[in-house]
Amino acid sequence: MDSQCTYEELKAKVASLPIEEVRATPVWKKFQMVGELTTALQRSIKDKLKARYPHATGKELRKRFGIVWLGSEIAKQAFGWEVDEDDSDLMVA
Repeated sequence: MDSQCTYEELKAKVASLPIEEVRATPVWKKFQMVGELTTALQRSIKDKLKARYPHATGKELRKRFGIVWLGSEIAKQAFGWEVDEDDSDLMVA
């Protein structure tokens, strides 16, 4: 799989694999695929946050990404991070 594909492209590629091929895929390859999908999803969320908040600083974008990725409750408990806007819709793929 190409790690530079968008999340949507990678998701479509994985979904189109025949079940027999998925079953025959070595475990290490499955983990690699999951890693690529995770990276692509993170990149997609970061790009959407940049588009949604074009004037945000890098620090603010990292904070917002942390809140989206971890969830508002965990981010608040772990880091004391809180924002008024709800960006959880970016997690939906």
